[in-house]
Amino acid sequence: MGYQVITRKYRPQYFSEVIGQEHVTRTLQNAISAKRLHHAYLFTGTRGVGKTTVARILAKALNCEKGPAQEPCGKCASCIDISEGKDLDVFEIDGASNTSVDDVREMREHLRYLPSRGRYKIYIIDEVHMLSTAAFNALLKTLEEPPPHVVFILATTEPTKIPPTVLSRCQRYDFRRIQPPLIMDALQKIAKEEGVSIDEDALFVIAVEADGSMRDAESLLDQAVAFAGNKITYDAIKEMIGFADRSKLRELVKHIIEGNTQGALSIVSEVYESGGNLVRLVEDMAVWLHEILVYKISADENSIIHIPSEDRAFIQEVSKLAGKPKLEQMFELCYEGLEKVGRTKYQKMFVELLVSELSGVEERERLDELIAKVESAISLLNGSPATGDLSVKEKAPSKKETSKKGESVNIASPSHTGFRDERREDINYIKRQTIDITKWKSFMEWLGKEKPQLFSILEHGVFDGSRDGSIKLKFTSGSVYIDMLKDAERMKQFRELTQRCFGTPYNVEVLELDSPRLGIDEERERAKRREKELREEAVSHEVIRSAASILGADIKEIRIGEKLGSLDERE
Repeated sequence: MGYQVITRKYRPQYFSEVIGQEHVTRTLQNAISAKRLHHAYLFTGTRGVGKTTVARILAKALNCEKGPAQEPCGKCASCIDISEGKDLDVFEIDGASNTSVDDVREMREHLRYLPSRGRYKIYIIDEVHMLSTAAFNALLKTLEEPPPHVVFILATTEPTKIPPTVLSRCQRYDFRRIQPPLIMDALQKIAKEEGVSIDEDALFVIAVEADGSMRDAESLLDQAVAFAGNKITYDAIKEMIGFADRSKLRELVKHIIEGNTQGALSIVSEVYESGGNLVRLVEDMAVWLHEILVYKISADENSIIHIPSEDRAFIQEVSKLAGKPKLEQMFELCYEGLEKVGRTKYQKMFVELLVSELSGVEERERLDELIAKVESAISLLNGSPATGDLSVKEKAPSKKETSKKGESVNIASPSHTGFRDERREDINYIKRQTIDITKWKSFMEWLGKEKPQLFSILEHGVFDGSRDGSIKLKFTSGSVYIDMLKDAERMKQFRELTQRCFGTPYNVEVLELDSPRLGIDEERERAKRREKELREEAVSHEVIRSAASILGADIKEIRIGEKLGSLDERE
């Protein structure tokens, strides 16, 4: 017989040889022992974790001449034929190439016949999710009530693609990814049987590369033997797979966390010039940052027990150099970069920019420190010591705070829009609030949708503040809108609407412009100029600049209050 690949040569033949799936094998063995066999099983899980292998072992256990037994004997004709794939009562069907309803109908025709030698006719359908909808429908009745001598074993990597009607008719077993330490132990035993020497670091790299798949790990070991001969080292695996040296990766990650951009970029250049795979480099960076973040969160050595001792010591060291928020942000950036680096033509430039961005990530401020800065800013604005209360009281304007122009930038007052929250019960606060230009604009926006007719009258007036429960509006002398607004029904409607919005009713005080030559447009233009002057005053004011500096903030919006005066005119 010619050479047999490691994957086939060392394929488990008994439940006890299956690695990392004890929750499945134990359940199946107990079911056989208790004679509680199901007629349809569904094995799910990623590639290479043992789904088809366990299906074959289960078939042998059911049809073993000494069974049904918890472990097949492996020596009888039935066990041998099933292992070699030539038993007449066990049918392995590839769901990817037998997808049509005709294939299922042909299978159903053979179900009625009794097994030729064993106790059961066993159908193992691999990649069952590839069946067509019509094929699944044809299979439903058979799965629900198959003949007593038939057992179905379905295997899939994508259970979400299987119809719920099929899932509900099967007993489901989810196969887990195999952990690296278990893969390393199994590969060490295989290497010993093959007369191959392999160091621990090389075993770890293969186990991690396999990503939980024992079949992938065995294939990589087979490839490594072909590449390096009977002595496999870490350097040989590194050259075969094409990734950066782990010591270089550790150095790169440390430079990034410390913010040493120049050191990080030099390592990227070194990896590139040596022919390294930059996509793989970004993948490894993401893995390292993930391991450091997990350890930082859990502070438990068990979370990194699966990696070599040298790497564990490094993770414990660098986890002290950065906080959790910074590590989270760095991992997110690296993960986003990983999705893009494989698509770009200029990988070196992209990776250099990514490394530079990662190195520039700064530690986020703690919440208590940020609160302290906010309190300092509030203290500066209000002219009183910070007390720990983050609420800003609205101060009534004094005579000294009132400018000749009659308006000011109301920085210390809350930025509410003027609309009343129906749940708010602080009526005293609502009643004493002053209607400024910002609140009036918000009211007019709402009014345009609620009462367009009244809005069309009010928009021809110029807002001139509020006083003693009245809102003052200026109209051009002799305007027809003055008489329309003074109508009793409209005045009543206005009071009701202001009650809804401000929590207290307001009257309209209509003012006619003093000079007949001064039109409404000129009045509006003058108001705009006043507003612009006050905004410029606010941006250049020392208090505002100091507050923005303390908070590390930019001024995004300035609201104009009513008759609060210039900022410099304080008590």
